[in-house]
Amino acid sequence: MNERHEFETRSLFRLLAATFTFYVVAPLSSIHKFRPVVPTTDSRLMQFVTINVIGVALLISVAQIHGQTQAEMNAVARADFEQADAQLNKTYQSVLAKLRDAESKRRLRETQRAWIASRDAEAARAAKEAEGGSMAPTLRYEAMTHLTQERTKELKAMLDHRTGSGPKPVATSAPASPAATPESAQVAADAESEHDGEDSSAGLQDEFAKDYLISRNTISPDKKFAVIYPTMEAEEAANEANHPERIKNYLVGLQPFAVIKPLDTKWPYFQNESHGGLSAEWSTDNSVALVTLGGKWGPRDVFLVEFHDGKLSRIANIALKAHDLLLPNYRKAKAKRYNDLFDFVFVEDASFKLEGTSRVVIDASAETSPNLMDEDLRPSDRAWRGHVEAVWGIPQAKFISNNVSGRLRKRSKSSSEETKE
Repeated sequence: MNERHEFETRSLFRLLAATFTFYVVAPLSSIHKFRPVVPTTDSRLMQFVTINVIGVALLISVAQIHGQTQAEMNAVARADFEQADAQLNKTYQSVLAKLRDAESKRRLRETQRAWIASRDAEAARAAKEAEGGSMAPTLRYEAMTHLTQERTKELKAMLDHRTGSGPKPVATSAPASPAATPESAQVAADAESEHDGEDSSAGLQDEFAKDYLISRNTISPDKKFAVIYPTMEAEEAANEANHPERIKNYLVGLQPFAVIKPLDTKWPYFQNESHGGLSAEWSTDNSVALVTLGGKWGPRDVFLVEFHDGKLSRIANIALKAHDLLLPNYRKAKAKRYNDLFDFVFVEDASFKLEGTSRVVIDASAETSPNLMDEDLRPSDRAWRGHVEAVWGIPQAKFISNNVSGRLRKRSKSSSEETKE
């Protein structure tokens, strides 16, 4: 037997051992408190596999009965993760919406980003059990799904802790999910210390009170301005009537109530929108605000709102202008669109930060395929990733500096090696 064949044989034995341990022995060990030891020497490993290969064969037979190839199993695992990720994002946005001050929001975002990095690293370690085999994506996505579901539970506990309703966190001996840090506990404390009450229609004129709510996250420091958004019932009624354009987000005055201007967006936020979010950052003198409408992957619209002597003087969609900076790079790459509505989207770490009344600092990444990991990329995906660092001068009403980069994404080394094999 030559060295290459011998190496492949040993690798196969190890893959079978890892597969059986992950799918059969590990679940049993969690029930019976039994910790299996997988042999590491070749001779003992072969004995271990010989004994347990029947179990692996049964797993393969089940997959064949259901007509699932490994690629299909990978696709199922990926779909499960996307569902868990969608629930996580919805819960995360709910927690973020409860935090009114910028520092609490910043702390939550930093904690979430650290958790995502930790989760992805943990999932990558799980995928290594397949040693570059075709099962690697399934192992990775299953690990990510489990950790994502645990993180969702943590965030829901923050909401329950704040409102005093819902189930309390259940004591468990299981290890905490990645980045279950003191910062997470601090965010929960911040949420509890926020002003009581939910978004409401109190103070709105009758024609708006039935269908709109005042977003507490957008109220100016002097309580004179805010953004209102439609209730879920109003959004559903507009769609059923085939008139979605009736749904709008309005910039309003509160003392007294007056509609100032609708926000010029194709996708206004509405109550309990999945993946949605609505927040605002204000200057201390109430003259400038940065109103953000969040989407599934990151900020969708970011409006710079300027007042002079208490009256609206100018409003601009800074996210759209940052998008236009990236557009030439995206087109040059000849990448595939994200979908029929968006050529690309800003992702979660995209930052649009108001600095006083003089400028908006932008540090944002955008992608055409944020749902694809590098290991899953195929040449036909033509997935693009871009980045923009820019400063918008508020008095000048233009970018005073900008730096744009971007290129088509490449498959990771492990995936390339898998393809060659």
